[in-house]
Amino acid sequence: MKKYWKDIGSRNKEDCNQKQENRNMKKNLVELINDDIETMPASSRRDFLKLCGFSFSVAALASCKSKISKAVPYVLAPEEITPGEALYYSSSYINGSDYCSVLVKTKDGRPVKIEGNPASGITAGGTNARAQASVLDLYDGSRFHGPMKEGAPADWSIIDKEIIDQLNGIVDKKGTIVLLTPTVFSPSSEAVFSDFLKKFSGAEWIQYDAISCSAMLEANKISFGIQVIPEYRFDKADLIVSFGADFLGTWLSPIEYTNQFSSRRIPEQNMNSLIQLESNLSLTGCNSDHRIQIKPSQESLILLNIYKEILNAEGKEKIDVKESPLDVSEISKKLLSSAGRSLVISGTNDRQVQILVNEINKLLGNIGKTILFGSHLRTHTALDSDMETLVKRMNRGEVDALLIYNVNPAYTWYDRSAFIEGIKKTGLTISLSGSPDETTVLTKYVCPDNHYLESWNDAEPKKDFYSLIQPVIGQIFDTRQMTDSLLKWSGYEKGYYEYLKSYWVDHLMDLQTEFKTPDIFFDNILQKGVFAQGNKTLNIGQDD
Repeated sequence: MKKYWKDIGSRNKEDCNQKQENRNMKKNLVELINDDIETMPASSRRDFLKLCGFSFSVAALASCKSKISKAVPYVLAPEEITPGEALYYSSSYINGSDYCSVLVKTKDGRPVKIEGNPASGITAGGTNARAQASVLDLYDGSRFHGPMKEGAPADWSIIDKEIIDQLNGIVDKKGTIVLLTPTVFSPSSEAVFSDFLKKFSGAEWIQYDAISCSAMLEANKISFGIQVIPEYRFDKADLIVSFGADFLGTWLSPIEYTNQFSSRRIPEQNMNSLIQLESNLSLTGCNSDHRIQIKPSQESLILLNIYKEILNAEGKEKIDVKESPLDVSEISKKLLSSAGRSLVISGTNDRQVQILVNEINKLLGNIGKTILFGSHLRTHTALDSDMETLVKRMNRGEVDALLIYNVNPAYTWYDRSAFIEGIKKTGLTISLSGSPDETTVLTKYVCPDNHYLESWNDAEPKKDFYSLIQPVIGQIFDTRQMTDSLLKWSGYEKGYYEYLKSYWVDHLMDLQTEFKTPDIFFDNILQKGVFAQGNKTLNIGQDD
């Protein structure tokens, strides 16, 4: 408690008394220590530490003052908030091609924990390390705190006017505007991009994935006539032969595949078997029944010999190939004995390897059983050839404006020097990313995106499986959602929330019959977090 003096004399008198007490205390303390020293037969290390600890404690207590904390009550408390009690909001975590339906735990208006959403027909309540850690990104002080122009802080209104004027000027002279993003599997965001391309005629949208599945897409186009990544059903496979595909860690949809794979790892039931052939130890390799270490250069030859063994066993045309560096006879026999109930996959971004994998699965009769094209993945659609063409056009000076969202080709592209030289030849460069990186420092304008926990959005990671993203906290910095920026530059008067809600009501409400009014439909889906056409689920471990 603080003390107050009536006059200067009272203060001086109390100071004198306090000084005398301090002198007496020091004198008594010295006498006490001297007495102890005289009576002690010999000083020890333990006694010395006791003495030091006592002296330091006295000094600390004399000099420290506890910090005063103040609790400020709500003037008008929100009905749904009880201080100290947690609230949960359904949302979706998206980072590039990584997806997870989540429940966000908040306390007093701040997100503190991420959990999986058990209502999801894809992730089924699971999460991964990146989704769990994503709440820390929200409070990362290295994020952009606001818009920037040529490396200096700027005002949104000034930047918007300059960008709109320059984009219109490029359209008037029939120039080229390119929007560069990773694979975007948000239906409403795709609609925003489409409106942006219509507003600025001649604009293009190019997708680029740092971790590419381009070879698989191209191979599936050749083998099956459809350029998509199929749905893999690990829960229906008795035998899985994987070539470097870490499907339990990072490959395609690991949360979904982990649920499927683990459903068949019960000893009392019909367990599946996993053979992992890889160069470096992975999470999938650690959980395999038989792990074989191979060189990356050996993969195609091993696959070719497996293909030859299966052809010979089925009495089809024989082919001559080089001898395999690995005896594949046992693997081939197991695959043949599990025909129609097996799965061969590869994580290599090589078109010839992926075509070979497709042909092996065809011979085994796995297409339509463990490999399904009815509900394909939408998280990987980018082709490397599109990015290669863009970099060449940039270096020829054929791109007048480049808008970059959430990709960092100045670091991740295999020929990053060519990209860096190309962006220097581009007139208008805009970064829509939320954090600084090697690419943002090369752009003239930075219009930072919100964190996903501050944003509205939606997702369709797999065909006919939808989910919503909602903000669980107000904007911490002066950022703006990427879709809001594109809508503003396109002349759309309302914000992205209204656009998102209108899209869902116009395009998805008719896919169900449970909710009759737009508001009830949207609010219920927002509360649940996910929506599947006809209440579709994956029925893990069961026949569809």
